[in-house]
Amino acid sequence: MPDRSTGSDFAEEVGGEALEFVLELVGGAVPGTGVLGRRLLSKVREERTRRQSRALKIAEQRSGLSREDLAEKIAEEPHLVPLVTRLLHAAGMNFHDQTLDALGAAFGRAVAEPDFRNECELILIALADLTEDHTRILLRLTEEPPKLSGTASVWTPDLLGNSGGLSPRTAALCLAALVARGLVENPTGFGGLTVLRVTALGFEVLTVLREYADGSDED
Repeated sequence: MPDRSTGSDFAEEVGGEALEFVLELVGGAVPGTGVLGRRLLSKVREERTRRQSRALKIAEQRSGLSREDLAEKIAEEPHLVPLVTRLLHAAGMNFHDQTLDALGAAFGRAVAEPDFRNECELILIALADLTEDHTRILLRLTEEPPKLSGTASVWTPDLLGNSGGLSPRTAALCLAALVARGLVENPTGFGGLTVLRVTALGFEVLTVLREYADGSDED
């Protein structure tokens, strides 16, 4: 019988308690909905496992290891356990395929390149709940800002919010999240103007995102 002690086992462990807690809430909130709740959570569990499997597949590709060899590598090197735990938790909570691929790519690189492991943890944290809108804002900040009469040629919060593609409110919320994660900084420039720019960590995250920008096939 094949050895099943692979990354999929981690996927079952990570988040399992949270699912059971939600099941209790669903079953307890409305009498008689226990069966319905279990069906619902079965779908939730299935989708979470799919997302985790996708991230692990990219990790295999990036590391050059099979799923079994990857699991063996993790077992041999305890320093990888917190990283794969973080990977699977983040993947289970994120619905954006490009982010899932980037999470897997970062972990796969950490497996292949031990010197990258500390940086990998920061990238996994930064990517954990990154959405397509966050990515769009981050990418926009690497482009030349529009040339407007009487303004400096730099990105400002107002200019970013009015640059199209997202509502000013959505842009502001995404920007606040990117700043909080250390992906964007907003120092005050000449004349008290708030300037937006991508940080070194932000460029690292973009590099990982671009590596699998076109996505990959699912298992």
